[in-house]
Amino acid sequence: MIQESIGHGEGRRKLAFPLFVLGLLLLAWAPSCGDAPTPTSAPTQGEQALRLQGSTMGTTWSASLHGADPEVDWSAVIQAELDEIETALTTWNAESELMRFNAWRPDEVPAYFPAGEHLLDCFDLAWRYRFSTQGAFDPSIQPLVDLWGFGSERERPLPSEQQVNQAREQSFLMFLGYGNYPPEDHIPKAVKGMELDFSAFAKGYAADLLVEIAGAEACRGGLIEVGGEIRVFGERSDGGPWRIGVESPAEHPGAPKVIGTVLAIEPSWNLKAVATSGDSRNRRTIGDYTFSHIIDPRTGWPLVDPPASVTVVAPDCATADAWATALMVLGPEEGLPLATEHGLEVCFQLRNEDGSYRELATEGYEPLVAERLNR
Repeated sequence: MIQESIGHGEGRRKLAFPLFVLGLLLLAWAPSCGDAPTPTSAPTQGEQALRLQGSTMGTTWSASLHGADPEVDWSAVIQAELDEIETALTTWNAESELMRFNAWRPDEVPAYFPAGEHLLDCFDLAWRYRFSTQGAFDPSIQPLVDLWGFGSERERPLPSEQQVNQAREQSFLMFLGYGNYPPEDHIPKAVKGMELDFSAFAKGYAADLLVEIAGAEACRGGLIEVGGEIRVFGERSDGGPWRIGVESPAEHPGAPKVIGTVLAIEPSWNLKAVATSGDSRNRRTIGDYTFSHIIDPRTGWPLVDPPASVTVVAPDCATADAWATALMVLGPEEGLPLATEHGLEVCFQLRNEDGSYRELATEGYEPLVAERLNR
């Protein structure tokens, strides 16, 4: 399977990031969970899975831990790690490490910014995933987001080709590799106006780190969910597969969440994480043109008719998260062969003219499907 996950350095793994795409919430599914599916798993008689939940990054997290050490304050351990990640990567706090990097305007470029562990990890993976996705990834496209009216300035005229090209030139990934590598524990600012935003991928990154912490504390197995991005590890108490629900495509932002498919992930498999990104019919009309909110970093233009959604099953949550957003840009024609090359299982949901959906998937995706709902 995919080999882009690296063991946490003398401690930490290097992870991945995605683009500016709204992710569809993924929830672990159990038939008995009622109207609000949450990550669940069934313990054997006499042993109860430890279920926890909390808030982070403007969303929620939940965990179902099996064989967890009762002496560990798991809720405090998980929340502390999430708070540390949020402090480093949030775009809502001007004092976060990421926002200090964004606000930094060096006299000359390239210049190098001293970075902590989380910022270094995300930057490193941004670089590597940009190439593995053939340019469909770029966390520095905020100038394009603003240009097309998806940022703070909603009312904008149709930009010219020159304006699009100028905004694209703020992408740091177009400039890296053409100069000196940064010194250790630093990240480069390749152009003065360069800004980064890892918010769409930070949840998958966080889920992977929580799995490592749980494993280090000798937890036998569990399911971790951060903002709908899901990662499983180890064994369930009943020895069965992990069951993860995948939402049907949303027809509009804020639409009710409906589980459409249930995937079964065996503990022995290399595939451990699931992420879905979707279009949610979020559109912007400029003159005679209507665009989706999904911008292709390779061209600088929004997509006109992107997939309704794409689900990725991968060895780790950051990889699944990153590729889900990149594949929304690539589409099935480009994306399916590339995903297969990287050992990922992928399912595209595409809209038909009558409002129904059709699927295009990798060969190994269908065997993961345990149940189809709401058909």
